[in-house]
Amino acid sequence: MRRVHHLEFQAVSHHKLPDIPQQTTLGSDEKDLDFFQQKLNQPNRRQRTLSGPEEKFPHPPQPSAPVGDLDEDDTDEEDETGATRVVREEDISILRNHVQKQAEEISFQKDIIAQFRNELQKQEERTRRALTKVENEDVVLLERELRKHQQANEAFQKALREIGGIITQVANGDLSMKVQIHPLEMDPEIVTFKRTINTMMDQLQVFGSEVSRVAREVGTEGILGGQAQITGVHGIWKELTENVNIVAKNLTDQVREIAVVTTAVAHGDLSQKIESRAQGEILELQQTINTMVDQLGTFATEVTRVARDVGTEGVLGGQAQIEGVQGMWNELTVNVNAMANNLTTQVRDLATVTKAVAKGDLTQKVQANCRGEIAELKNIINSMVDQLRQFAQEVTKIAKEVGTDGVLGGQATVNDVEGT
Repeated sequence: MRRVHHLEFQAVSHHKLPDIPQQTTLGSDEKDLDFFQQKLNQPNRRQRTLSGPEEKFPHPPQPSAPVGDLDEDDTDEEDETGATRVVREEDISILRNHVQKQAEEISFQKDIIAQFRNELQKQEERTRRALTKVENEDVVLLERELRKHQQANEAFQKALREIGGIITQVANGDLSMKVQIHPLEMDPEIVTFKRTINTMMDQLQVFGSEVSRVAREVGTEGILGGQAQITGVHGIWKELTENVNIVAKNLTDQVREIAVVTTAVAHGDLSQKIESRAQGEILELQQTINTMVDQLGTFATEVTRVARDVGTEGVLGGQAQIEGVQGMWNELTVNVNAMANNLTTQVRDLATVTKAVAKGDLTQKVQANCRGEIAELKNIINSMVDQLRQFAQEVTKIAKEVGTDGVLGGQATVNDVEGT
């Protein structure tokens, strides 16, 4: 019966009313109902005016009793005979009061919703302004960062152009240029990079100057013993410096030893040789000089032996035996041997003739080919032989005439004789 009264009330009011005041007819979802329910639990307008201005949203009025609770005794019931009771005017009045209260509740909830809408609009406006501000600030920051990066890129490009020009000059052999370091640089890395390039230029300039000096002294001016003095170098530059100094030192040692040996040869000392280790053409030069010293020693020894044998000891027939000689040394050896051979032939021919004369054989003469004083000696001996033979013939003739034939008064006639 209570439900019947409720349906009749809905039909009279032409609205779908909530069963209880806390229900809503706005069609919102459960999330909105939960949100609004928190606000509805606050005091109503009357309570807000009584409690003070600190309450922002009023609580809804307390719900009235449901229709079924209006008058338990006055509700429609079937009597014992089964007849239905007619709704009384008092029940309609109660329903009217209930509808008015529900209308007040609906109006109150509409006010709350309007307030929520205003608050949401304000919050949305504040959010939109905050987002706009953040976007504007982000754009400004981005523009500032972009300008900063653009300036840094321009500084890098300028530095790279300067460094590229310096490297091009280095490739062309010009080590006099340096990178300009400005008082205000955009990036400390650029300053470090430029200082590194300038340090490299200084080291290259010092290295080139020292290497050129050592090469000029050793190769052009003949000043040996020079060394490249380069401080603070590392890596390949240190290795290059050490290699240049090693080349200069080795060349100095080798040339000085060659000079010592050749000076000794010039002074007649053939006992020294080059002992230092060498490679390549320097080794070939050392071997050539040592071979020359050996050949000179052998040549001097053989010539001395032949000269001593022929000139001092009177041992004729000796020959210088020197192997592997060529050119002038071979010619000298041949001439020495020819001299010894000629001298041996001439002396032996002279000895043969004089020995024959000593034995009374005046028929032989010196036949060797001689020149100079040996030729004069040859002619003198041959003339002596002729005179001795003529003298012997004349003496023999006179002796025969006087002693054998008895012919006295004969005279020995010997032409071109002098002395005894």
